[in-house]
Amino acid sequence: GAPGEEKFLGKGVFTCITCDAPLFGKKTVAVVGGGNSALEGVLELAKIGASKIYLLSLTDKFAADEVTVDKVKALAKQKPGVIEILVETTVKEFRGSKLLEKIVVENTATGKTKELSVNGVFLEIGYAVDPALFKELVKINERNEIVIDERCRTSREGVFAAGDVTTLPFKQVITAAGEGAKAALQCHRWLSGIKGEGAAIDW
Repeated sequence: GAPGEEKFLGKGVFTCITCDAPLFGKKTVAVVGGGNSALEGVLELAKIGASKIYLLSLTDKFAADEVTVDKVKALAKQKPGVIEILVETTVKEFRGSKLLEKIVVENTATGKTKELSVNGVFLEIGYAVDPALFKELVKINERNEIVIDERCRTSREGVFAAGDVTTLPFKQVITAAGEGAKAALQCHRWLSGIKGEGAAIDW
């Protein structure tokens, strides 16, 4: 909720890297957050060729899974001029005329502020997936996700899962909703004792 955030929403401030990352090839971008969505976003932006990527984390400890953190840190070492990690950093203001041009960031440990020239900012904060409750029930992978197959079935018979907590690669509302519907239908089939895999359409 920093000053200028609403003004530049959709004009340099975005909330979906999966949707808008392709717009930022050869451009300077900041990603705000320390969880999986933020760090995976950094990897995606690097893949599409962003010329400079700032990762801004409020704390010095990332909430993302260890595998993803290691990937980002390794990539930052490989590309020191491309990826810059700023910890204990928060955005104080978004600046520009018609489009976002700069952000003012503050180091929360020292109180010092500075301006960063950017073409875009992705706000990737706000939720954390925690399947700890199910670790003794179903298979969990190294990324702390519930492992499912194409029919939303877990490793335990009769248990289905859907959404960001699973191995679904796209962490978006629309895909999670679709997977939720699919899981519900599969659960209904299972409870009804319907055998077989259902019809397959060959286009």
